[in-house]
Amino acid sequence: MNSNTHDYDKLDNLIKNNKESDDDIFYYIKCSHLKKGKEIYNQMKNIENTNTSYQIFGGSGYVSYGLYKSKQQIIYLIKVNIQEPTHYVKVNEENENLFDL
Repeated sequence: MNSNTHDYDKLDNLIKNNKESDDDIFYYIKCSHLKKGKEIYNQMKNIENTNTSYQIFGGSGYVSYGLYKSKQQIIYLIKVNIQEPTHYVKVNEENENLFDL
C-alpha cells in the first residue's frame, strides 16, 4: 500500500466501518519488526502536525504491518493483507506495550 490520498481513505474507511481488532491479532509480528515499529510509533507520537502519515514497519509474504496517524492525531497499528487494510488497533499509552519484546 503506497502512501497517497486514496490509501488514507482506505485506512479511514477501515477504522470508520469496522470494529477495532483484539490486540492478539498482532502477536505474529516478528521481534525485529516490533523494534522498528516502536521507533516509528515514538516518532509519530512526538510530532504534532495536521497531516496524516502512514509507515510500514514489518511483515512477510502477503501480510504487512504499519502505523497510521490520522488527522485527529490518533495512531493506529494496521494489518494489511494483499495490499488491503484488514485489521486495526488504536495505539496509545495504555497499550503501547504491543511493541515490547
